[in-house]
Amino acid sequence: MREVVTFDAYGTLVDFNLHPATREILSDRFDLDGLNVEEFLDDFRVMRFQAVLGSYRPYGEVLRSSLEIAMRLHGLEYREPDGDALVAAVPEFGPFPEVPDALRALKQRYEIAIISNTDDALIARNIELIGVEFDHVITGSTTTSRPVTWDCAVGCGSTGTGCAAARTTSRMTRCPT
Repeated sequence: MREVVTFDAYGTLVDFNLHPATREILSDRFDLDGLNVEEFLDDFRVMRFQAVLGSYRPYGEVLRSSLEIAMRLHGLEYREPDGDALVAAVPEFGPFPEVPDALRALKQRYEIAIISNTDDALIARNIELIGVEFDHVITGSTTTSRPVTWDCAVGCGSTGTGCAAARTTSRMTRCPT
């Protein structure tokens, strides 16, 4: 049985271009006098982080609600198409340039897995753009556990390898060996 190397998807394998996408989607409202765009984007990031720490919600819902809260906080009008456009942008984010070759090299010796709090529907296209077949993909659609426990409680159990055989490359909790 081969060891499993696990990865978070967004920001680790996938160049999670959420801020440029947000800038583009809201460009008609970002030129308001007094709006600090960098502060807005940072607040939006914090809202997303806080949202994924709570009870499970589909990641598209997390993005929409976090965007709406950040916009209200900064006095911007939220429109449903804003959230829809942001969610639609996520599947088109491609990998960092070095990722496909690095994953192909790892697959020579290890099984590779993604463990992410996103949804199957959102990540499917991201995986297609990476161009490497994953042995395991565990998402928020797969389990309602929170990410901090996925590597050990869900990831290792779902792969059938046990925690001793799994190694994580994400910012999540490291499995005990």
